[in-house]
Amino acid sequence: MKPLYFITFVLFIFNLNYLSNTYAQTYNMSTQTVTDCQGTLYDSGGSSGEYGNNENATFSICPTPVPTCFNLQIDTIHLEENKDKLILFSGADINGAPIDTFSGQLNSFGRQVEGECLTFQFTSDINETASGWKLSWNCFTDECTPLPPLPQDCISSVPICQNQYSPTIIASGNGNIPNEINGDISCLNSGEKNNVWYTFTVLEDGLLNFSIVPNVDTDDYDWSVYNLTNHECSDIFTNEALEVSCNYSPAQGITGANNLAGNQNEPEIPVQAGETYVINVSQFSPSIDGYTIDFEPSTATIFDDKKPSLTAIETPSECATDTLRLLMSENVLCTFLDKDDFALFDEEGDRYTITDLRSPACDLGAEYDRFFTLTVSPAFVKGGQYSLLITEELLDLCGNVTDYEQDTIKFDLNFSNTFTGTVEDVFLCNDGTPNIQITGNDTYNIYDGNGVAPENFLSSGNSYDPSPLQKDSVYTFYVTQINNNCESAPVSVQVLISTGDVAAFDMPNSICPVANEEFIPTTLSSTSTPGGTFSISPSASIDENTGDITLSSLTPNETYTITYTSPAESSDCQEVANHNFTLEAAEAVSITGIQNEYCEEDETVALALSPTNGTLVGAGTDATALTFSPRLAGTGTHTLTYTYDNNNCEAIATFDVTVLPSPNVELLAPSNVGLGETAEIVFTGSTTEIGTTFDWDFQNGISSSDVNSSAPQKVVWNEEGMQLITLTIVQANGCSAEQSISIEVFAQNTIQLPTAFSPNEDGINDEFNMIGQNIQTATIAIYNRWGKQIFIDADFINNGWNGLQNDFRKADMGTYFYIIEVTYLDGVQETVKGNVMIIW
Repeated sequence: MKPLYFITFVLFIFNLNYLSNTYAQTYNMSTQTVTDCQGTLYDSGGSSGEYGNNENATFSICPTPVPTCFNLQIDTIHLEENKDKLILFSGADINGAPIDTFSGQLNSFGRQVEGECLTFQFTSDINETASGWKLSWNCFTDECTPLPPLPQDCISSVPICQNQYSPTIIASGNGNIPNEINGDISCLNSGEKNNVWYTFTVLEDGLLNFSIVPNVDTDDYDWSVYNLTNHECSDIFTNEALEVSCNYSPAQGITGANNLAGNQNEPEIPVQAGETYVINVSQFSPSIDGYTIDFEPSTATIFDDKKPSLTAIETPSECATDTLRLLMSENVLCTFLDKDDFALFDEEGDRYTITDLRSPACDLGAEYDRFFTLTVSPAFVKGGQYSLLITEELLDLCGNVTDYEQDTIKFDLNFSNTFTGTVEDVFLCNDGTPNIQITGNDTYNIYDGNGVAPENFLSSGNSYDPSPLQKDSVYTFYVTQINNNCESAPVSVQVLISTGDVAAFDMPNSICPVANEEFIPTTLSSTSTPGGTFSISPSASIDENTGDITLSSLTPNETYTITYTSPAESSDCQEVANHNFTLEAAEAVSITGIQNEYCEEDETVALALSPTNGTLVGAGTDATALTFSPRLAGTGTHTLTYTYDNNNCEAIATFDVTVLPSPNVELLAPSNVGLGETAEIVFTGSTTEIGTTFDWDFQNGISSSDVNSSAPQKVVWNEEGMQLITLTIVQANGCSAEQSISIEVFAQNTIQLPTAFSPNEDGINDEFNMIGQNIQTATIAIYNRWGKQIFIDADFINNGWNGLQNDFRKADMGTYFYIIEVTYLDGVQETVKGNVMIIW
């Protein structure tokens, strides 16, 4: 920082037109006007005290002799943040233009103000006070010399060429370029505060991730990121869209676009290769402890080994312009820039002289810039393609060098000068001088069809003689107008040398009738002399100047003769041409065998097409079978198109058919039900028509509901077996659908067991069996009177018990206890317990 401040000091001392007083006065803030050309201004408390509450004072500086420029050096400002303010105006009072507003804590920066007077206005509130300020001023009679930008100024942003930066000099104040951040449109509500700017150009796509890590945890840093790919630093104040991320939290400690927790942190920022960004790091209150800004977690590559190159040229639209504005792919160092670093050529290879190279940032003392303006000689007075070439080494911020003498960008210049003269086509019959006459007071150039000025042209004033030319030929030439050394866009002129009878038609022998066509354009061959008249026989409506024939005035299948007569430039050179043509009769094409409406479920329809062998297209059609399928077409209105080619004249018939949606029939019912039990059958489908009818059929069942409605049906069956349920729906538009489902009806769940059996193999009651209905499975376990299990069988429903134990010994006569686990067809489970006696 000290060298930069020294430069500012030198500017004050060596300005030749400095208006010096005998000595510099010192003032404390109060409402007054002074005439000193140099001096020092303190707050109302002076050099050692604080200002007071509720102050409102205006201090004006209007020196004698009258200056044109003021240099201000602000040593320190310490005011209550956003409450107490020192405002700088250009002029003799506060009605002048506001230059800057100071509040909070700022140190060591400069300002330059053009004008004859300066005015400071100070206001404080009724609460806190602070140590105030100290500033000095000098004035001059020549133009203001811009103060050199500092790293606190955007145009002197610190280039990012490594992953971490730990500034050794802690920024204080806002630099020498004020009002770079607009607190009304930025999240940095206080604008710049003791800030430093950083810049980089993205080399590879990815996410920008950075953290600002204070060396002292209690320091509070804020920041904002701006996309300057196609913009300059000066655009930040007015263009809200340039700010892509920002944080203004009062929280202390680490902050950044790093995905960390806390309201002082923001998400990572997606960036793309070729984009240029600046980052402003501000400290709400100045600190000498510093910080580290860390880009290591970024997935994007933001410092590069890529060579800078020419990216774009902003071309002039007005003739006689002598400047070009160019854009580099990234910032390049001002130190290595010179007008001789570039060469400019037109499309003929002629080199232009580059007389000056300027950069808004470099002119202010910045170290680098991307935007440059070249002044060229001579000025641009003709359109065409130009080439701009880099001829010397240019360095980017990370030391990469351009491909000089290889890096070229081509651009086109198109000027909109208007041709204001007049020129007419030339017609010559047999021999003569094909003289092209141009009416106008300017200078004109004439070119042949290849854009070349013919060497054998003879000129006299604005008269051109392009002889010799071949007879029976048409030539096209182009005339441009020169005005203020600028050449207009070309105007074409034709020269025709004829021996007569060369007119011919370029149109067919038969014309097809076209629907809604009001006229037929008649065309001539390129060898015909323009400007003649047309006629037709038999009589029909024709435009005698253009040859357009009204279609409705022609009779189909009638042969007509159209005649063209060229202009009679001489008695022996009039061209007459005839052409015969016929208007074809319109073919009667039809689509029949189809109706206007179908239901979605209707069968495929065979179409009758006349004449045959045409082409059929449309939703739901089969071009081979010549059919229409409502189901394939789908619901909605469809246009069927049939095209028939009659002698290369197409005739078309169309037919609109609407496919109506069918009802959607879906039923919900239990898979089985007990005999005599009630089952609920529910219609779950849909229909779109009012007046739809419902018809239920339950086979052998009886419904307790309205069988002619969509209401759920409660049905009882008195017969066992599979029963069929059918619902038929008919919509008001006639579209219907039917759905059937089956339900199994079975008897009630029952089981019966005997109380005794005699397994003596006499064929009578030899087994202990069960009988019942709807039994799916049964497992039996037999226990003796002491509770010991002697027999178990999981298939009792089929096997029964023959009195043998599981070890195949006969059970003794007596009473035994059984437990039977039963599962019925409907899934119901039951445990049956009881006693059975064995009698041998």
